[in-house]
Amino acid sequence: MPAARKPRAGSRRQTAAVALAPALRPVVDLCLELGITSPEMERILRGVFVQQAERILSAGRSAGPHASDLRIGLMTGVHRNFVREIRATKPSVRLQKVQQRHRGDALLQAWATDWHYLTAAGSPRDLPIRAPEGEPCFARLVAQHMSRVPIRTAIAELRRSGAIRLLPDEQVRLRSRSARPPGITETSIAAASARLSELTATEVHNLKAPEQRLFCESIDALRIDPRRLALVRQTLAKRAQNFLDLLAEELAPEATFPSTGPTVSIGLTVFGHERSPGDPGVSPRGRRGTKA
Repeated sequence: MPAARKPRAGSRRQTAAVALAPALRPVVDLCLELGITSPEMERILRGVFVQQAERILSAGRSAGPHASDLRIGLMTGVHRNFVREIRATKPSVRLQKVQQRHRGDALLQAWATDWHYLTAAGSPRDLPIRAPEGEPCFARLVAQHMSRVPIRTAIAELRRSGAIRLLPDEQVRLRSRSARPPGITETSIAAASARLSELTATEVHNLKAPEQRLFCESIDALRIDPRRLALVRQTLAKRAQNFLDLLAEELAPEATFPSTGPTVSIGLTVFGHERSPGDPGVSPRGRRGTKA
């Protein structure tokens, strides 16, 4: 029999890229909740590619020039002119150049600041969905800031994000200046991002260095009655917290052990995973796991 062909490098990259898609879905879900658009995240992603490539290419260099724009461009697939721009510009400034920003936020900001839509006291007024020509209404805001979007679609999207409230008699009330769910703040996003980074780094480390694995194991998920969910959550949280408290007490002396050189940061994160029937991108096995 003829020898099996080895997969081409391009094919392997494409297969790996497709396999990484499920890991991105929760982040994309959060972006959609926050109104962060695909062009905005694409700019951020290119920036991360450039920063990480620069770190890798500059690793081990105690002196001498940093990695060139050309080398970083070859490694990341980003044109060297864009690499130069990314390296010279802060992420927040790069996002200001994105043309396709979230139009819902522009509508909400105009409603909260444009005197046409404010009361005599300077508060955003409740608006009729439609009104005679020249009078303030929600339809006028949609036409100005969400052109070619049907009014009902705009209402449904902004209601989903909690930014507006639909009142009786075809009136709309502004609830928030941004299409952001309550409870999500810059601080909480940063904390969640740090944990996601730690978990991802552990999984990637174990893929690249299986002989030096960091602890990251799971137990099989339990199929439970939804009516028992609150009790099971409470049990898992209590047992996991007790375990972490005992482990922290046991390892406390390590923090005071005299060191003669650079130290290594090590930690353990315990997380629970829940999956409802039909959730995409999750193995039917499901799991609760730990990360170190």
